[in-house]
Amino acid sequence: MKCERCGSNLIINSKGVLECPLCDKARRKLILKRFELNDFVAYKVVSVTNLVVDDYLTAEEVTEYLNQGVEIQVV
Repeated sequence: MKCERCGSNLIINSKGVLECPLCDKARRKLILKRFELNDFVAYKVVSVTNLVVDDYLTAEEVTEYLNQGVEIQVV
């Protein structure tokens, strides 16, 4: 399989997860702005570094990125 960001071949790390040997060494960072609509919480992406993400993320997606080691800053 190929990496979506750089096109290099993906490898399986010690945890059994596919990762890119080039992109995953780089620092990944998200800067988000939080907003609420009734009970729904979402985040608008203000800035992104070394990731491919949508313009808006749900709280579950943000938690998933946090578990993957992405640095997240909410402004």
